[in-house]
Amino acid sequence: MNPNFTTFIVAPNGSDDAPGTLEAPLASLEQALVQARASGGDATICFRAGSYSFDKTVVIDHEAKPDPAMRLTITAWQEEDVLLSAGRRIEGWEQTELADGAIWKAVLPWAQGDSAFRALYAGERLLPRARSHQELAAGYQTTSEPQGKFPTDFCTTYAARTQLHFPEGSFRAWDNLADLEIYMAPQRPWLVNYLAVDQIDFDNRIATVKAQGTYELRGRFVLENHLDFLTEPGEWALESATGTLYYRPEGTEPSSEIVAPTLHEIIRVEGWNDLGGSADEPVENVHIRGLRFSHCDRELLTPEDKGLQHDWAMWDKEGGLVRFRGARHCSLSNCRLDHSAGHGVRLDLYCQDIEIKGNTIAHVGGMGVVMAGYGPGHKDVHKGNRVISNTIFDTGVFYDHSMGIYLWQSGDNQIAHNHIYELGYMGIVLSGVRRRFWDPEMRPRDIREYHGLIDYDATAHLEGGQGAWDDYEPYMHCRNNVVEYNEIHDCMKRLSDGNTIYLSATGPGNIIRANLAYSHSKNFLMRTDDDQFDSLWEKNILIGSADNPRGFTHKGRNAFDNNLLVNCVLGVYTGVHGPSEGINSIRGNIVYWTTAIAGPLLLDSSGFAPGAVDGNLYFSADPVGLGTFLAERRAQNSDENAVIADPCFRDIKRLDFSWDDRAPQLRLGIERIDAGRIGLLDDPAIARIRREGGLPISGTDSVTEVFVG
Repeated sequence: MNPNFTTFIVAPNGSDDAPGTLEAPLASLEQALVQARASGGDATICFRAGSYSFDKTVVIDHEAKPDPAMRLTITAWQEEDVLLSAGRRIEGWEQTELADGAIWKAVLPWAQGDSAFRALYAGERLLPRARSHQELAAGYQTTSEPQGKFPTDFCTTYAARTQLHFPEGSFRAWDNLADLEIYMAPQRPWLVNYLAVDQIDFDNRIATVKAQGTYELRGRFVLENHLDFLTEPGEWALESATGTLYYRPEGTEPSSEIVAPTLHEIIRVEGWNDLGGSADEPVENVHIRGLRFSHCDRELLTPEDKGLQHDWAMWDKEGGLVRFRGARHCSLSNCRLDHSAGHGVRLDLYCQDIEIKGNTIAHVGGMGVVMAGYGPGHKDVHKGNRVISNTIFDTGVFYDHSMGIYLWQSGDNQIAHNHIYELGYMGIVLSGVRRRFWDPEMRPRDIREYHGLIDYDATAHLEGGQGAWDDYEPYMHCRNNVVEYNEIHDCMKRLSDGNTIYLSATGPGNIIRANLAYSHSKNFLMRTDDDQFDSLWEKNILIGSADNPRGFTHKGRNAFDNNLLVNCVLGVYTGVHGPSEGINSIRGNIVYWTTAIAGPLLLDSSGFAPGAVDGNLYFSADPVGLGTFLAERRAQNSDENAVIADPCFRDIKRLDFSWDDRAPQLRLGIERIDAGRIGLLDDPAIARIRREGGLPISGTDSVTEVFVG
């Protein structure tokens, strides 16, 4: 600790002319940072209880904190309740004659033009923006059938991604067409777009958008943000030319708690990032703890954006209640980040030794945590961070495809002991860039995904996109991550083709270990997808349900060993991208069914070398069916040493998956899973589930019914 350690107090009744003591507190974080810098030593800025509104992002850069050794802590005074909000209170309401006086308006000069907001809150409650009541089918395909190696959705023309052919009557000659946004899942069920309208060709029924969609603009869509759609209490629409907000209150008049976002970030810790070189100068030793952050706005797609995989997030784009961009040795702990239209936390570009621990991230429009480094051919400086024991739920309130935690081109991180649930899409995703993006037919030119993120000069020897993965591997920075002891459940509430944990096109050495996944309504619980190589999945517990008995999808070259699958199956896909390369393994797993098995327990192991699928233990209430299944496996040179036996779990009703020394799996070399460590550090999953009376699984009432069958 620096001997010159100083504390500065900020309070709602403070003054920036004050010294920042308890008796004479400051009014703003900005002035507290000025005084902290002048103190010459370690400093703590403490907020007294209350709500603080921000209309400008607080940037902690080298000017605010020039000494890397100085430890700067921003926290609440003695754990008092503190809210840092980017919301601005709506004032000046007037009742209109619209809808017989049911609609009110407020003229907001600060919300005109590019300052228009895209979310509105009544305290902690998100208010719905006016939208067309009926989803409208685009209904028109604007490109030919697939040609070449890749499907149409990857290789459409720019016009197909910017022009929506709409049914008659969908659009009208409104005065403020520029305020309209199209909300849709363009052609594929694994993402959504918000697309601002640029112009309308009514003769040909074509709406052109300002920034292209991810794929061809086919599918169903709705229109948002027009007065004509404002029909239900609680809805609103904003006319940006005049800054006029229209609102239909749920009571007789608008609440005094209504606020609109004015920022995309509240605090940004930002060093100097040398985007084209190696002379990064990160800001160091900034620690934020015990605060609450709310009310940032959601992002708007622009033509300049650079999309990560499937445009799930944009590269180096503002967004996140708290953001680290060029930072080292920093932390965000015991905070609550909620009721916001953007991401919870972002770590971008150079980020090392950043710890995100003990936070609650909920009710956010984007991701819970985004960690994004540099693309292939560029430097590898996003690494060595920790996301530990966070509660993350209800992400993707706006962007349905938003995950709990997303790592892109980021390595050597630990993602552990998090509780992630109630999501529109996936839980944890690790990804990089797939080989096909080096193919001339797929090379990003006018598409957003990976545009400008791959250094094609530095990787010119990879041109073609069909070489061996080992040639591409040095450029895949998402490597050597450890994802362990996480509890993930109730994902995929709104989209399709997703999983609790998902890997695609990462570097080698990722370990997915001792995670608990359950209550997954569609698709496989866990998955390795296209171009996924050299990851290890071990000691995970996957619990299927009556309506979705799918456990693990195995693509590529990976090891899936020593896992427990309850009422779910393995899926092995070797024909989608050619046979599996190198050595794969599916060994030492326990596949446990409380009923008769629902079809084959292992789908196609023909692409594996002899002995790569072996030593597994199978059990079900249907030993005859299991015997038939095992005979089929052995005909494919698989599971020669597998056994059908009861694993003798101590107390399956109470999720006690331990066993004594007589258990048959010991002869197969199967190791115990320390299930008691899974989940939050201060509230482990198994103990909590028992306390709550059982494990909820889709189609059943409790764990007892599932396992007693």
